This record gives sequence, structure tokens and C-alpha cells, in this order.
Amino acid sequence: MADRKTLLDLSKLQLRGYLKGSKYPPSLKVGIYQNNPQITVYSNLESAPHKGIITAGMDFQTLHVIFKLIRDIVNEDGGGEQIIYEIENKYKPRDSKELMVKNKTIIGKDAEGVVFISVIDSNPEMPKVKFEFGMNYYHGLVRKGGLPPLTKAEVSCRSAVAWTDLFQNVVMRVAADTYEPVDYNANKGGGNSNSYGGNKNSSSHNDVSDDDLVF
Repeated sequence: MADRKTLLDLSKLQLRGYLKGSKYPPSLKVGIYQNNPQITVYSNLESAPHKGIITAGMDFQTLHVIFKLIRDIVNEDGGGEQIIYEIENKYKPRDSKELMVKNKTIIGKDAEGVVFISVIDSNPEMPKVKFEFGMNYYHGLVRKGGLPPLTKAEVSCRSAVAWTDLFQNVVMRVAADTYEPVDYNANKGGGNSNSYGGNKNSSSHNDVSDDDLVF
């Protein structure tokens, strides 16, 4: 299947994060690979394995579970504690009968109420980047009319829902417009036996521990 540019390749649709030592600000991109959704984190940390690129391939139902979790977590009250949901992305090694966790897609809300998303690789040498939902660098959200100013958490929650609404629409349109039959037998012997999204450019060997969720 030939790669071609789509609306999902627009850089302004990518979330931006922060990672000490990275050459450029890390980014999180939602795309389509082999007719399935894939979330890719570009940490831009050249010293990390695979330059810190982490891919979480999945099916469309799983992606929509992520959308649902974002909407749900916006309305959840953690009582001053962090809230975390994990979606495990598993694969089957060639020399094993058991599935292993390749990485985890994290949907969270920190103790201050800021909503974020991340993909944490099972390789402890891979960087961990938190992508907070919020207004971008060139735009601000201000509430007027006698009400208190919006907090960072309130802006984040509104931005998280807007991001979800946007991508739920765009991803399905792009998937329909770019669909091509894939001959998976043509690539037998390659990949990591994960049939959703291919999970390109990521390394993983061991299960992800709960300690990996501390940013």
C-alpha cells in the first residue's frame, strides 16, 4: 500500500508535549496505517532507541474506546488524585504462545484536573511524554461576563472534548477515503504479529509496570 498524505498529516492536528533533551518538542499523531488507526509518539530524543518513536496500532473500536474514555474522564472527579485509564497494546512473539504488552495508551487526569494522553512503551529506555489537552500556542480561551476566569483544568477539559469530536469525525472520513485491500500474506515473517496498525518503529520486550505511569 503506497503511503499518501491526508488531512491527518497536517502538523497542526498533532498534540505537543515537553521532554528534556529532545531536539524538538515531542508530538503525538493520530494516523491510518494498513487501513487501521495508529497513534504515534515522536519524542525527538535522538539518544533513545528508535529515536524515541512509539507506535500503538489498534482497530477502530479501540480508538473509539479512547474517545469515550476522554469524554468520561472529563466529567470524573478524582478528589485531588490522579485518574488513569490504560489500554494495553499486545503482540505475540514468534517464540511464545503468550501475548505480551507492547505498550499502553494512557488516558489521564492529573491531580489539578488537567486531561492528558500518552503512549508508554514496555522498554524502560524509551521516553515517557505526557501530552496535555489545551489551547495551542497561538490561541487562548477567556471567559467573561462576571464569571471567574477559566482554570487550566477547565480549558483542558473543553479542549479534550473538542479534540475527541474532531478526530472521531476526521479519522473515519480519512479511513474511508484511503481504504485499500491489504495482502497480509505478502509480508509473512515480518512485523510483530499484531494485526492492527502494524506498530511500526517501536521497540518492546517486557510488560509495562505501574511505575511507568509516573510522569
